[in-house]
Amino acid sequence: MKKLMKKLVAGIAAMTMVLAMGITAFAANQAGYPGTAEGDINIQGAIKDATYKAYKVFDVSYSGTNNEHVAYTIPENSKITSIDGFNTAFKTTTAGGKTYVSKAADTSQKDGLVSDATVINWLKNHQSEIAVGTPAEYTNTEGFANIVLKTGSKGYYFITSTAGDKSAVTIDTAHPSATVKSKIENKPTIPTDGKKINGASVNTMEVGGIANFTLQFTATSYNANSTTQELITSYTIRDTMDGFDITSDQLSKLAVKIGDTSIGARSETTNTTNDVYFETTLENSVLTVVIHNYDKGNFASPSDVVISYSATLTNKNLARKSTNKFTVDNVEGSSETHTYNYTVDVKKFAAGDTTETGLPGAKFMLVKKDDKGNITGYYNKGTDGVVTWKTAKNDGSEYATDSDGLLTEKFTGLKDGTYYLVETEAPKGYTLAEDTEVVLSPISKDAEATNLTKTFKVQDTAGSLLPSTGGIGTTIFYALGAALAIGAGVILVTRKRLSK
Repeated sequence: MKKLMKKLVAGIAAMTMVLAMGITAFAANQAGYPGTAEGDINIQGAIKDATYKAYKVFDVSYSGTNNEHVAYTIPENSKITSIDGFNTAFKTTTAGGKTYVSKAADTSQKDGLVSDATVINWLKNHQSEIAVGTPAEYTNTEGFANIVLKTGSKGYYFITSTAGDKSAVTIDTAHPSATVKSKIENKPTIPTDGKKINGASVNTMEVGGIANFTLQFTATSYNANSTTQELITSYTIRDTMDGFDITSDQLSKLAVKIGDTSIGARSETTNTTNDVYFETTLENSVLTVVIHNYDKGNFASPSDVVISYSATLTNKNLARKSTNKFTVDNVEGSSETHTYNYTVDVKKFAAGDTTETGLPGAKFMLVKKDDKGNITGYYNKGTDGVVTWKTAKNDGSEYATDSDGLLTEKFTGLKDGTYYLVETEAPKGYTLAEDTEVVLSPISKDAEATNLTKTFKVQDTAGSLLPSTGGIGTTIFYALGAALAIGAGVILVTRKRLSK
C-alpha cells in the first residue's frame, strides 16, 4: 500500500497547478478580501458586472509534516470519468475504496505525463459537462476589483465567468485558500478570411451582378488590459464598397447574427437603453454598421458576429478589380475581398498571313450556347457598363474591327465561363469565320489574375471567282472573232488585185 501511495503521490503532485489568468493590476478590495477561510478562492482583477463561479472537479487531501503530499480523488456521485476523452488527460487508480486521479501518461513529454495545457484544454472543452452542481459564485458590482469565491472546502476547482474568462482552474494546496488572477482570454478579433463574397475571398463577377457579402468577427463583452477594464456597449463595423452599390432595398435586408441569435434593426419601439439592435449608414461608399448594447447579459463572450448583405457590382472608374475591406473600431486586423472581371477582344487578320496584319470592317457579337450548340443569349452592354444577356439577336451588342484588326469597343465586365465569338459581317472580299470558343478561367486567388484582357485570333479566308454555268459560253465569241479576221484579210487581198 505504501508503495502504491508513493506512486500516486508522485503522479498526482505533478498535477498541482494554478492556472493564472494574467491580469496583475489591483483595485479597491472587495469586502472580505482577501479570503483566508478554508476553500476561499481569491479572484484578483475581477471584471465589473461579471459573475464568477467555481465548480469542484476533484477532492483533495494532504499528508506529510508540511502537507507536502497531495492526493486527488473523484467526488462521490461524480460522473466526470464518463465524459468523452477523460482518459486522454487523466488516469485513475482505485485503492482503499477511493478513486485517485493523476495525469495520464504521455511518452512524448519529458516527464512522461501529459502537459498542463492538455489538462486545462480538456477542462475548457468540456465546460458544460464539468460545470454541474451548485457552484460557489459571486457577481462583482464594483469596478476593476478583487473578490472571493467561498467554496467551503479544499479541492480542485474549475472557474468560469460571464466576462469571458472561459475557464480557469485552481488547486487548494496546504494553505486554506488560493488565489487566481482574472484575464479576458478572448479579445475581439477579425480572422484573415472574415470577409467573403459569394463564399470566397477572391472571385470573378459580371458587371451588374449581385454579390452576397458576409462579414465575420469574434466579439467579447469586455475590453481589459493590465490596468483598466471596460464594458463594450457597441461595436462599429466599417466596410468599403469599392466598385459596388447598395440599393435601399438591399440595405433594408442587411442581417446581423450574434452567435445563433438574430439581431433586429433599430425601430421606434426599440428600447435604446437595454435592447440589442443595430443601425446602418452608407456614405462615400463606406457601409457602417453599429451594433448597440452588446453586453454580458445578452450573449456569451466570446461570440461570433456575422453580418450579411447584398450589393451590385458597377463599372465605376472602369475598374476590373474591386477591393472591399472591412474593419471594426478598436479591434486589430481587417479582412478584404477581391473581385475581378474579364475583357474580351478580337485580333482579325487574313488566313495564312504570318504578319497578322489587321483586317478592318469585320463585325462580332458575343454569345452563350447550350450543350447542343444553340445560342441562348446575346451579350449586351448598357451605357453604364452593366452586362445583360438578350434572347433576340437585334438586342445584342455588335462591335467592328479597326485598322489594326482589333475591336473598336470591347466585350467588358465578364465573369468566368465559356462564351463564343460570332462573326456577323466579314471584311469585303473575305468569308465569315467559324464561331470562336472563348474560355475565361475562374480566379480563386490574386496570383491567377495576371491577364484580365483576353484577345482571341480570328482568321478570314479571302474570296475567289466562282465558275459560271448555263450560258452560251466564250467559244462562240472566239470563233466569230477569228472568222471576222479572216474575212477582213480576204477582202483586203481582193481589192489589191482589182486595183492592178
